[in-house]
Amino acid sequence: MNDHSSNDWLTGKAHQAMIENGFEPEFSPEVWSQVDGIRALPAASAGAMIRDMRSTLWSSIDNATSW
Repeated sequence: MNDHSSNDWLTGKAHQAMIENGFEPEFSPEVWSQVDGIRALPAASAGAMIRDMRSTLWSSIDNATSW
């Protein structure tokens, strides 16, 4: 298998595994509509109102390994 065909194979397997585990591997039209709405908003300017929270502990509600 060359790199291109192995990548296609892996992509297909990942897509199928997502479906088999109850995930939707593609964004719905509603999601893209929300994204378009966000893109239309004015960009926030960096400044004192933006806090760097990269050192803050976090947990994901949909990632069991981050509990």
